[in-house]
Amino acid sequence: MSDTDFASAFDDWIGGASINKRSVPIYGKPGLYARWQELDREHRKLTEAANGEGSLGDANVAAIEDEMTALEAEWEASKSVWVVRPISEADRFRIEADMGDAPLKPVQPPAGAPDAERATYERKRKVYELAKNAYADRVNIQIIAAAVESITFADGRVAHGVTVEQIETMRTALGEAQLLRLIAETTAATIEEPTISGPKSLRNSAPDQT
Repeated sequence: MSDTDFASAFDDWIGGASINKRSVPIYGKPGLYARWQELDREHRKLTEAANGEGSLGDANVAAIEDEMTALEAEWEASKSVWVVRPISEADRFRIEADMGDAPLKPVQPPAGAPDAERATYERKRKVYELAKNAYADRVNIQIIAAAVESITFADGRVAHGVTVEQIETMRTALGEAQLLRLIAETTAATIEEPTISGPKSLRNSAPDQT
């Protein structure tokens, strides 16, 4: 292949390229799960008690199934899909630079140092650990805000990006699990190469009849 052919082929290839992204479904009503568990246990108890002799058309069973169906619909209506992009080292450095200096680890006293000096170090070390964790948390929140490209809600509305304040509001309302998933998927988008394959055809898996 000549240099000209290579340049043309490369331009065609890179022209259709796209950056690695990940899709993260997040549900706004995880509190529904506790009620769903209760209903599921009651449903299994009633159906197992029937042991094939009773009717699953029993009013109690039907009422439970109706409520479980309603819960599922409410759960799906609370769904949002977050698309995140990779965060480069340059992005992280910029975020950390904007946040200011990270906490400094205190210097451990040498062996044989006086008890008072060691006690002072331990106090400083504990304060440092708390400050370090708080700093890392703020970095993670900033990273999520930088990584999120879009959020699609169940009603079809789309938000292009999210603020730090909105992420904090989500954490207060939903807890930590969703933030950890966003961080995990952002990390995966940054360091893992995706693999895409089509569904396996039943025809291909069927035994050869010839």
